[in-house]
Amino acid sequence: MLKYARGEYVSSRTICETFQTSRTAIWKHVQSLQKQGYSVEAVPSKGYRLLEMDDFVSAYEIKDYIQAKVFGKLIAYRESVDSTNSAARQLADQGEPEGTLVIADEQTHGRGRFQRKWYSPAKSGIWMSLILRPNLSIVEAPRLTVLTAVAVAKTLTKLSNQQAYIKWPNDILFDGKKVCGILTEINVEGNQINYVIVGIGINVNLRQDELPISLQPSVCSLQSFVHQPLKRARVVANILSTLEDLYITCLKSGDFTGVMNYFKIHNVTLGHVVEIQSGSSRLAGIVEDIDDYGALVIRTTDHQIKKIYSGDILSSSVQ
Repeated sequence: MLKYARGEYVSSRTICETFQTSRTAIWKHVQSLQKQGYSVEAVPSKGYRLLEMDDFVSAYEIKDYIQAKVFGKLIAYRESVDSTNSAARQLADQGEPEGTLVIADEQTHGRGRFQRKWYSPAKSGIWMSLILRPNLSIVEAPRLTVLTAVAVAKTLTKLSNQQAYIKWPNDILFDGKKVCGILTEINVEGNQINYVIVGIGINVNLRQDELPISLQPSVCSLQSFVHQPLKRARVVANILSTLEDLYITCLKSGDFTGVMNYFKIHNVTLGHVVEIQSGSSRLAGIVEDIDDYGALVIRTTDHQIKKIYSGDILSSSVQ
């Protein structure tokens, strides 16, 4: 009621009559909102009003923007969590359905690939994980990382009016700097996928000088390209909608051609000479293609063709 009053006062009497409750109960709820960070003003004889809309990613705020039907239908918001992927994995083990979203204002031990620490300070970015239960074979599972990268790249391109690019396998870039990372974790039993956790971390409202000095040369924030702070809940809702559309379309048809084409066209790794660490081995060569499952097809310096399904690009240069 306070939100839709758009800064006007709502009387205690109106609130009480609407919800059939007491003034004391209303006051307790107002105090709860204030503790969450909402700026609610209480004035005798006038009532309550919401002074300003801060940037929140609570379930209520996200659902105010959301258009996806399944993704985000259930939202578990945490003010602070060690890792949204870890929290989502616990919920998935408890049987929470596909589309359940875990989102936090802060991660204390955010993780990237290969257990790297992901810088995720409070109230500045999107730190979220989605539970998926796809009917896919284990071999096809890497396509979900590709699909997620495409959904995020499309969304950020639309919001910023600037093309976002993809660095294999899971980074989203603006002007060569990383704005988003994706961490996909799979739980399997035999050859059956139980669930997939898709973690997405996006730097949204961080100024460049707020980043750690060590990250400033290689990391950026969405705000730097939009030139104003964004409502994180709106960004989340847009990503969920785009991701759900692609997910349903691709899984229903079994055709990932459109997603793979976008992934290739907007990929900064294709055609580059790379040095890559894959497991315990390291190799160098030119990236000639990305196959239908998201693997790099590399022609090594000794002219062998290798497919790399998982690895870390240590260096890259244009041929």
